[in-house]
Amino acid sequence: MMKKEWVDILRLLLALMVVCEHALLPTDSYLFNLFVRGFSVPVFFYLSGLLYYRNFNTLSDYRIKIVHRLRTLLLPYLLWNVMILVPLLVVNCVKNGLYVQQLTSFLSGFLFYDGLLSGHNLAGNYFPANVPLWYLRDLMVIVCACPLLSILMKRVHVVLPLASLLLWLLFFSNWYGCFFMGVFFFYLGSIDVERFVRLVPQYGFILLFLLFAGCSWAGIDYYFPVPFACLFFLLLSAKVAMLLSDQGVGSKIAAFSGFSAFLYCSHYLLVRRLFYFFFMSLPVGISTVFAGLADAVLVTVLLWIVYVCLSRRYPRLVKLLIGKS
Repeated sequence: MMKKEWVDILRLLLALMVVCEHALLPTDSYLFNLFVRGFSVPVFFYLSGLLYYRNFNTLSDYRIKIVHRLRTLLLPYLLWNVMILVPLLVVNCVKNGLYVQQLTSFLSGFLFYDGLLSGHNLAGNYFPANVPLWYLRDLMVIVCACPLLSILMKRVHVVLPLASLLLWLLFFSNWYGCFFMGVFFFYLGSIDVERFVRLVPQYGFILLFLLFAGCSWAGIDYYFPVPFACLFFLLLSAKVAMLLSDQGVGSKIAAFSGFSAFLYCSHYLLVRRLFYFFFMSLPVGISTVFAGLADAVLVTVLLWIVYVCLSRRYPRLVKLLIGKS
């Protein structure tokens, strides 16, 4: 059994969970806050670190990986931003005209002035359509800083991960906290958890689930337990992916290996719009959670159809969009 099989399974599961998270976000559901919110992207950072540190020993290895990351991270990041922002900019100009003040207000929502295209609108109360791309942005910064951080890791050992963990908690409520969370889990990827997780018996994932749920429940009111919830979710999700891989699921979802990246980057274009369509269409009394789940399912199906059609017609474009080298 190859390691890549359970990693691909886990990536797909995480992408589906991100879609559910953004679809259920407007519902403010207790179950959403307990089991879904914010646990997927830390594991994405961990998987990126896990794959990055494989065969990473010398400076020449770093140069090879940097060139590889330019194709697999920077190019998709730029392409998705252009594909998302240009149509929205055109629509904005058609609606409001070419007024400098309105264009300035529109562009500031995507942080043209406050940093790179992060997808976080710090001043407003909404997330713009390119919000998932903050993960690619932060990952590129972390990868570029890898030699310096690796030297620090060798000299100060656990101080760097602990410092990133403390900074994550200190800046928990803004995107600086997200960046330090990424640093913590990326360097956690240098520790391969596969051997540890495989020592956990099959019924052990029940214990992991209870630990995850307990920390998540405590983290609803106090953010200090959230890192522990993320760590237990990492172990739990890895265990589930390995069990599925052992059952031969990995070969069955091979066609979905590229779809997880496509789904992650594009889903926010549809999620909010379809949620309000479902919410307004459902009879009075139907739970908004049902609208959110229906939204997530429909978005996933629609984007799978788009992905298949594009893969058949424009395979090179799809490879660029999903970062396949």
